[in-house]
Order: sequence, then structure tokens, then C-alpha cells
Amino acid sequence: MARTSRRTTRRKSSSKSNPRRERLKTVAKWSALLLLTYETYMVVVDRRQKRRDVYNAALNAKAKTQKPMLVIGDPDGSFINRIMGRDFDCEDLCIDPKGCPKCPNVLVQDPHVALESLGDNSHVVFVNTGAFERTQFPDAFLAQLKRVGGSDVFIAHRQPWSLSAFSPFMRRRVYTAPPTSPYVEWHKLPWGKGESTTQKFAFSGLGRLGAHGEFRPQAFGTGS
Repeated sequence: MARTSRRTTRRKSSSKSNPRRERLKTVAKWSALLLLTYETYMVVVDRRQKRRDVYNAALNAKAKTQKPMLVIGDPDGSFINRIMGRDFDCEDLCIDPKGCPKCPNVLVQDPHVALESLGDNSHVVFVNTGAFERTQFPDAFLAQLKRVGGSDVFIAHRQPWSLSAFSPFMRRRVYTAPPTSPYVEWHKLPWGKGESTTQKFAFSGLGRLGAHGEFRPQAFGTGS
């Protein structure tokens, strides 16, 4: 009789715990679905639109200054762009460590090395999403951008609170960059090496990107 009562008690307790377990599973499934939906929107919609806005601002600067324009990053380098089309074009020069196979004028080097061969204030520069986040040489990269682009530097970056901003392939998260601010501010990821936790690099004479993607020239104080 004692054994029978124990078995009955165990069955009752397990039947009571099952609904709780099912609720936890349901919550976990919906949470995962929401996170997946959020990240898909950030990558496929929001990030692409922001990249296009920054690129269009660079095109406006090219038309205004009549300087040649270079892009850092292969326009066809990501899987999404190969499937859904480009967010920017090759322009006068494309720089990418892996090359830009469909662009006519290419430098296949690390960006900070390739930029060393270009003149001071000689180009309008557009930096594709992920290029700065991945580089092993952020200080040299930004210094060369400032030298070559002058006040015409336009940097697209991953949204700092998207899941892909924490990708192991990235070394840092970027909070803001030209043209939405006159400086680049970033935070080192835990696996990033050789740099302090949070840093800023100021550009001078840059413009701002308006709420609807229009470029608004504006002068700022000199930074280093």
C-alpha cells in the first residue's frame, strides 16, 4: 500500500509539472521567434536602408566636390546582396581584402594599406557595413580615411544592438559614425585585442545625415 501511494504521488506531481514545462517551452519558442524576426528585420530592411542612405549622402558629396569616389567593401560581397541586389555601386575605385570581382578598378589589400597609395583629400570615401568593425588596425584605418577623404568620409555600420553586431567575426561595435556624427565611437568586443574598451575618433568639417537620408553639411571642431 505504501508503494502504491508513493507511485500515485509521483504521477500527480509529474502531471502538475508538465503544464509548467509546456508553458516554458512555449515562452522559449516565441522568444526565439521574436528574436529571429527582429534580427531579420534589422539585417534585411533597416541595415540595408541605412547603408543606402549613407551611400546616397556620399554620392551627393561626390556631385558637390567633383572628387572621384572610392568604396571600401565589395558591393556583391554579402549573401543578401547577391540574392537581393546591391545597396551601392563600384564607383571609381573599390578596395577590399578579398577583391571586388565585378568592379573595374580594384585594390585587393587591407583598406589602411590601400589608402596609403592615394593622395591627401583626393576622394569621397564610402565605407561599407562591417569593414571598420572587422579591421585589425582601427587607428591606422581611421587615420588614412581622414587623410584621403578629408571631410568627405561616410561610414555605414551595423546597428550596435543587433545580434549580428556581436558576431565573432567582428572586433568592435560601432555606436555612431559620419555622417550622422562628426566622430566614430566604438566599443571593443570581449574577443577584440589590442585596444581600449570604448574609443572615439573625431573628423573635422563633416556633415550630418538628416532624418530622411538627405545630407546636411555642417562644420565641427577639429579632432584627432
